[in-house]
Amino acid sequence: MLFRQKKLVLILGIFILLLCSATVLYLWPKGQGLFPSNSNEETGIKDNLKTIQISIGHDNLIAEVAETEAERQLGLGNRKQLAADAGMLFVFNHPERYGFWMKDTLIPLDMIWIDENKKIVDIKSDVLPSSYPKVFYPQSTALYVLETSAFFATKHELKIGDKLIF
Repeated sequence: MLFRQKKLVLILGIFILLLCSATVLYLWPKGQGLFPSNSNEETGIKDNLKTIQISIGHDNLIAEVAETEAERQLGLGNRKQLAADAGMLFVFNHPERYGFWMKDTLIPLDMIWIDENKKIVDIKSDVLPSSYPKVFYPQSTALYVLETSAFFATKHELKIGDKLIF
């Protein structure tokens, strides 16, 4: 009889421990601790992509890096917001006149084409989601394309020929 009582107490203790653990995990703040979220609500940056700091004059920008074809195809699609100091850097294998569109994009963006010397070769500012299916092309070839929140280029007085550091 004593063995059965100890066994029942042990089972009840394990049950309470599991219940408490499940409650803690359920109530744990999203994006912190044990189960980090895959996006940062404030910046709009997703945690599953590599990020890089880009210096533009005295200003800095944190950009997700889209290196694979799948990452480049998704781009900033389906994002509801993007912080003023955040963006996405598209990295290609060779310079070309890469066209960009706003498919599945929910927020207005600036598109900045950058050559292999990290100099800006073209800028399209405040490109609206409603512009889809129009495709935007640069004036000359680029190895990188930087997408930022709309009016980033204007706010930071970017112009063709400016050099970025990354």
